[in-house]
Amino acid sequence: MNAGGPPDDPHEPVEPAEARQAAPETTPDAVERELADASIVEVRTNVRQTAFLIGEDRATLILNDLAEALARNRDWGTPLGLTIGFGMSLVTANFKSVAGISSDAVTAVVVLLTVAALLWTVVRVVQALRTPSRKSLVAAAIARMEDQDAGT
Repeated sequence: MNAGGPPDDPHEPVEPAEARQAAPETTPDAVERELADASIVEVRTNVRQTAFLIGEDRATLILNDLAEALARNRDWGTPLGLTIGFGMSLVTANFKSVAGISSDAVTAVVVLLTVAALLWTVVRVVQALRTPSRKSLVAAAIARMEDQDAGT
């Protein structure tokens, strides 16, 4: 048995105090300290793909922009639903006076809401149609990651 180290024979029993002394510290803090102290000397790959090494803040900006652009393709659903709902109310409802407001005023409010929802729907549909394809958006995000000179 080695003094203060692991036994020469792996099957040889070890005293608990010796085992604690010979075992490396594996707490998360110890592992993080060891990784921070280590520097990458060599990287070996077995795939032929591009790997990016960018900061977390830059990756967050790029991925948030990508998520917003992808969301624009489906942002038209809410205004379309409101337009249909208000339109159906205009066609099927018989508005009556409510809390001192005349039935004509209630109808006017619903008409204004319908027009506003319709305009919102048109704007969102146009934005969705102008948004590049998912493939183009992902390619643009990758190009931003590759750009070493850009700050964002």
